[in-house]
Amino acid sequence: NKELLAQLPSHNMSREGFETVVCNFPVKNGKTHIRCGRAIKDGACILECSHVLCKEHTQEWFSNNDCCPVCKLMDSNEDRVRMKMLNFPEPEPLLIGRTPGDLQRALTPALQFWFDQKFEEYTVQSKEKQELQDSISRLLSTGRRRV
Repeated sequence: NKELLAQLPSHNMSREGFETVVCNFPVKNGKTHIRCGRAIKDGACILECSHVLCKEHTQEWFSNNDCCPVCKLMDSNEDRVRMKMLNFPEPEPLLIGRTPGDLQRALTPALQFWFDQKFEEYTVQSKEKQELQDSISRLLSTGRRRV
């Protein structure tokens, strides 16, 4: 039992994993949904609710829907969720020559967004791990009763 639980994914994240923005699109996995988790390197759609989608899932979802695919948020004034498409250029040329005040004003919301994304990833991983642990416990309990 403890050996099986030890094999479950841990919450330890590599530096590369921490520095990577991932797609939040819900993908069906059996009876439940998991997050796509695809690393976003060449651009993304950031929704008003701070969920992030890769270009492929943005096109797939919003060709037929007007709300966020994760939380179903919709802007009540516009009948569709507000979004912003981003490309990720090299940051250094964008920052050179900016004043410390400009940098701080730009970094504060960027860091808050990053924190929100990583906290949500951690929360989702914790929930998935707990569901796996519960499933393993139920299987072991059922197996013991049958024996």
